[in-house]
Formats: sequence, C-alpha cells, structure tokens
Amino acid sequence: APALSDHFDLKIAFLHFVCCTFIIDIWFYSTHYFLHWGPLYKWIHKQHHRFKAPCAVACTYANPIEYNIGNVLGVILGPALTNCHPITGAFWMTFSLAATCGSHSGYFVFGARNHDAHHEFLTCNYGTDVFMDKLFGTKRKEKGGKAY
Repeated sequence: APALSDHFDLKIAFLHFVCCTFIIDIWFYSTHYFLHWGPLYKWIHKQHHRFKAPCAVACTYANPIEYNIGNVLGVILGPALTNCHPITGAFWMTFSLAATCGSHSGYFVFGARNHDAHHEFLTCNYGTDVFMDKLFGTKRKEKGGKAY
C-alpha cells in the first residue's frame, strides 16, 4: 500500500478519483436498489426514507446495516481497489461526505434535486448520478420544479 511519503502524482490521483466515482456509483446503485425490495425496504431502508424532503443530516440517518454496507463500504471501496495515494484517498473521502450532504441538502448542488425526486417517488435515482441510473432506466430528472 502506498505511504504518505510516496511520490504524489496529480495525473494518477485524478485517474484514481475518476475510478472512485464509477466504483461508488456501481456499489451504491446496487445496494440502494436492493434495499428498495419489499422486506429489505421495510426492515432496513424505510428508516432513511422518513425524510420526504431530505436535509443534509438525513444522509447519515440510516439503519446501521445500510450505513455500513451501502454507504461506508461504498466510499472506502474505491481507494481500496485503486490502491491510491493516501492523499487521494483522504480527498475522496472528504469529497464523498460533502457530496452526500449536498445531495440531501435540498439545494441545487451535487444532484440534490434528483435525489429529492428519489425521496418523493421511491422508484428512481438510486445511484450517485454518474451512469447507473441512465444505464438501467431509473433516471428521473427535475425540470421547472417538477419531476419528469
């Protein structure tokens, strides 16, 4: 594993960051979609959906199983799989937390409007807005304050 004292290459760091964005979208979409299945939704994920209009603190309001497997593991999976420099990993984890808070903020930042649609309709926008929702046809966008 790379050490903090190892050479830091910005181009490689950027490549690792991009890889992390794809990894988290695949992981989060898959676990999140799975948690919307009947019994798992009722037993685990429904707690998070108590927020119909999410706010930033709602991003971590989840059952411990969901939080650790879907959220924490999803964030650390990218740096683990890319074997990135510790600075890249720290930046990725900081960015992920800020992006998750932003997506639950209700403001037009980090896809908050799209995630608001997920909390309203429950059948769309399962991923992190990179490519999985588009690939599987579960993408729902906001236009003029209305989802379509």
